[in-house]
Amino acid sequence: MAEKTIKNTKELRDRLEVLYVNLENRRVKPSEGKEMANVAGKMIASAKLELEHNVFLKNGKKVPFISSE
Repeated sequence: MAEKTIKNTKELRDRLEVLYVNLENRRVKPSEGKEMANVAGKMIASAKLELEHNVFLKNGKKVPFISSE
């Protein structure tokens, strides 16, 4: 079975949308949804930290996770 990965914020938002619908339709337990949303928040926070680091250093590097290219 191939592992699922999330390569950028667009993919993360798409997955969170599916999670929301599954929670609403009771196909996912609230406790599982909570943990998945928690991990998503940590992914976003780490990308934000990387962006802030780049701004601080004024290096202008792209953060691949934020770019959907």
